[in-house]
Amino acid sequence: MRTSKLLLLAASVSALSVSTPGFAFQADGHEPAAQDAATDDRLQSGGVEDIIVTARRVSESVQKVPLAITVVGTEQLTDSSVRGIKDLQGLAPAMSITTGNGGPSTANIAIRGQTQADSLLVTDPSVAVYLNEINLPRQIGLRSAFLDVDQIQVLKGPQGTLFGKNTTGGALLLRTKRPDLSDAGGYFQGSAGNLGTMQLTAAVGAPLIDGVLGVRFAGQIATKDGYGRNAIGKKLGDQYDRAARLSVLAEPTENLSVFLTADYSKLTSNGSVSRVTRLNPLAFSPSGAPLNGLASALNQAVAQLGLTRTVANYTTAYNLLQADMFPAGNRYDTKGVERVFAYLEIYGFSGDVSLDLGDVTLRSITGYRNTARNDQQDYDQSRFEIVRPRNFVYSDQFTQEVQLLASIGNLELIAGGFYSHEHGWEGSQTKQLGLINPASPSFANYYVTNESYAGFAQANYALTDTLKVTGGFRYTKVTQDVDIRSANALGCVVPIVVRPDPAICSAPFDLSSKKPSYLASIDWQATPDILLYAKTSSSFRGGGFNVRGGSSGGANPYIAFDPETATDYEIGFKGDLFDRKVRLNLAGYYTDYSDIQKSSLIVVNNTIVTVINNAAKGNIYGGEAELIWQPIPELTLNASGAWTHTAYTRFVEANGNDRSKEPFPVPEWQYTVSGKYSVPVGNGDLSLYAAWRWQDDVFFRGQALDQATTSQKAYGLLEGRLAYSLNSEPNVEIALWGKNLLDKTYRTNALDFDASLGYNLAFLGEPRTVGLEVRIAFGGK
Repeated sequence: MRTSKLLLLAASVSALSVSTPGFAFQADGHEPAAQDAATDDRLQSGGVEDIIVTARRVSESVQKVPLAITVVGTEQLTDSSVRGIKDLQGLAPAMSITTGNGGPSTANIAIRGQTQADSLLVTDPSVAVYLNEINLPRQIGLRSAFLDVDQIQVLKGPQGTLFGKNTTGGALLLRTKRPDLSDAGGYFQGSAGNLGTMQLTAAVGAPLIDGVLGVRFAGQIATKDGYGRNAIGKKLGDQYDRAARLSVLAEPTENLSVFLTADYSKLTSNGSVSRVTRLNPLAFSPSGAPLNGLASALNQAVAQLGLTRTVANYTTAYNLLQADMFPAGNRYDTKGVERVFAYLEIYGFSGDVSLDLGDVTLRSITGYRNTARNDQQDYDQSRFEIVRPRNFVYSDQFTQEVQLLASIGNLELIAGGFYSHEHGWEGSQTKQLGLINPASPSFANYYVTNESYAGFAQANYALTDTLKVTGGFRYTKVTQDVDIRSANALGCVVPIVVRPDPAICSAPFDLSSKKPSYLASIDWQATPDILLYAKTSSSFRGGGFNVRGGSSGGANPYIAFDPETATDYEIGFKGDLFDRKVRLNLAGYYTDYSDIQKSSLIVVNNTIVTVINNAAKGNIYGGEAELIWQPIPELTLNASGAWTHTAYTRFVEANGNDRSKEPFPVPEWQYTVSGKYSVPVGNGDLSLYAAWRWQDDVFFRGQALDQATTSQKAYGLLEGRLAYSLNSEPNVEIALWGKNLLDKTYRTNALDFDASLGYNLAFLGEPRTVGLEVRIAFGGK
């Protein structure tokens, strides 16, 4: 089996791009420069299309960039019915996405085994997300970022020398469609399917002053009835999303460009679909007390039933708990009685101004984001109140970046500075074992201010016509100030020893760290269509405070965790072969991963506490392949694959617990195969697209006692699209689409309570969805 997977990886993968000669020196954010005549000639004769990317903050052919990049364009987004972040699963090798345990609006993106410990204001993501060059500080509410999106770039490995937010895993760059300064155009798209799925999207753009000023507006409404219900009739897995974006592009002179955006989105839902996957077997001590971690849950259950603590009553409570946690009927329904909900509202503004002075370009990128989130979850799915958290965050972020781009002979230089200020109020109210825990509910309550200052420079130098070297350096200072005001039903839980004023429930803390990031690479254009490269890069993810540690006791339960660091070594091959009918991109890498931030769930005084520490070191190595084959102009075949080997070299917690044997929460193997066939029919084109996306086992909770019930076995998902497009003005396209066509039941994440409360919980992905889509496009589209 392992041999067959290696052969598959060696022969695999999906599309990237390629070959304009060299480096199109153009500030990122502008429309890609026109392809050269040689490329145009080759495209007219058929072959894989060139793709322009901005991975190094300038526009250049992806096949000329000495980095591992996966590009997802408009056609692929349409074919795969990508409507949000979770739909990217399987589109880029070595990237995996988990959802669920933070609510329906959150996601956890992992690239090459790098994943974040928790989704809080005090923890940075391992993978940074950028929308039109603006860093989105948290992986929350990303669905709206996909409105009217034009291209997505997935950058792999540590990022720090160029992009605003230093990360250890990679970056996701989303670019939306810009106003056209010469043509009016737009589209209307409506889609309806099972599960009450409906989505209406519209975009329209027009020049207000020909060649000088243009605007574009896009809006969307998306609804879904959901695919599960709880015991009080609440639909689960539902959604009601609204999003809008206004873009303005002005080019008053040949050398000045101003791009402005304003966006708004709102999401409401009844929450994710989750089911209990394990309830520990009932057993008793000689004194009649429940064993196997069930004591707290069963004591709460007998108290709610008004019973005394006897073996017989514990058995009665256990049977009722078991019936609730494993109900008959619909696989997505639960017996939960909590009034679950999810609410998210985000708005933001951005400004991108560039001034071309000839050999030097000056650029300013300014962004602002405001986020309000509130959700109630049910982590026991029963009539008994065991664990039911309510989470909230209200935050805003301001970012400012300045760049200087210069071209001096064989040298291309980018230098600049970056500043970020984020302030927010975050916390949770958790109802937990209320009848036996007088401290319930508990209130985690804190204010956070994060700041980042950085200076950076990166240069590319052509040693010869075919040999180039790149070097980059960045120095970053990050600070975090927190004010913790946590309490529970009994009062303040902030220890007096850490309060400046013992009479006030407040404990301020601050930390600061300074670290470098770097990149060095060499690339050789062996032929006009083959690039070989080697690179190394290093960056870090900032530290923070254990702001939820207020219930764990001790003189100072809010101990800080340090930054983690990743140093990556990569070699790669990018080739357009056989007269551009085949594109093959390969990459192999090794990552040294130190001071890894890991989270643990512990129970202290009947309260679950999440603790993050730098307990681990590890290494990650693997390979990725992407292949596109166009044997005839009408047929395009894609394959992609990744092998990600992860291992801790040391993972020992402060209490001495050795977790070095635990797996990382990412699949070791992934592959995707897809194909699209288009043929003229009547006055239009008929196209058929199909894709199979497979991933290996994923162990979501490495410390769970029962791994089988907190993991997902290897599985694949089948998707497809049949479309007919009229060659008319306006262009009309009618399509049938389907996702998870084999109706696979699968888990997207899990929580482990088997050691503390006696059970485990998993979040479930969507069942089969099918629908009809109509799109009407006109003008410049």
